[in-house]
Amino acid sequence: MTKYIKNNPERLRKIIMINMLLGVALFITMFFLIITGQYANITERLHNEAIMNAVAIGGLLYASFFFLIDTLAVPLLQSDK
Repeated sequence: MTKYIKNNPERLRKIIMINMLLGVALFITMFFLIITGQYANITERLHNEAIMNAVAIGGLLYASFFFLIDTLAVPLLQSDK
């Protein structure tokens, strides 16, 4: 597997970029739902927004994790050629 990754760093970079986009898309979706949400009462609103906040922060952490991988690991793989 390591040889495959070292021989195809562009494919690895595409996979990392797709994962970053998925994380950002998840954050944008949750942010939109938080802003436009309509709830029956305040308790329901607080409960649902707490869940959506956690998912949105998770999406940002997911995207930033793959950003760090792209920034730190891919140049190391490309320098071995």
